[in-house]
Amino acid sequence: MVGADSKRGGNVASSGLSERRRKAERAWHDRFAEGGHPDDIRPEISTSWERSAEATSVELSAAPVDEAHDPVDLWRNSRLRPAIEAVEDEIHELTADRGFVAAVMDDSGRILWTAGGRHMRQRAEQVNFAPGGRWDEASVGTNALALALDEDRPAQVFSAEHYAEMVHGWCCFAAPLRPVDRSAARRPRPLVYMGPRASDGARDGACARSGRAGSARQ
Repeated sequence: MVGADSKRGGNVASSGLSERRRKAERAWHDRFAEGGHPDDIRPEISTSWERSAEATSVELSAAPVDEAHDPVDLWRNSRLRPAIEAVEDEIHELTADRGFVAAVMDDSGRILWTAGGRHMRQRAEQVNFAPGGRWDEASVGTNALALALDEDRPAQVFSAEHYAEMVHGWCCFAAPLRPVDRSAARRPRPLVYMGPRASDGARDGACARSGRAGSARQ
């Protein structure tokens, strides 16, 4: 009975996500291809789109890379590294099983560490979703990392809710992480689940599964 319910629930979730994807694509096209002002998109996404349009292009092919700092050194000195390393095997297993990429960013939106299956990591690396890549809003526009970083709360950005067209095939979940010592006056560092990149129903079903996995760990 549990197996049957789980399968039926997955199909319903996938169907709902397919409609959500089409709705986001229509809104994005209305705003960035037609110059309109769609009112059927989440307010936080719409507001972020407007900020993003003032900062960068929707036609990005990859995120910019911070070449001034070595991400290996930054990760080695990160206060979050010991906590992530304590569960690193679990994260690697989860990302490989669910077909997405996990990443940790610093408080400027720069990726310091990633984990994921070889196929997904290769796809992520094509858009510089890899150590050194910059995923703050000013660099790549609306994405879950930027929202989590700016609003200090968990965030989800799905399909064409992303500002940059290069990641319209992704769903992204992010949650702020903080060191145990909260006395330090620093912004949170997000943990991000990004993926999967597939097509239509296959992608939406995988997004539904990844979302449940990500939510369980926030």
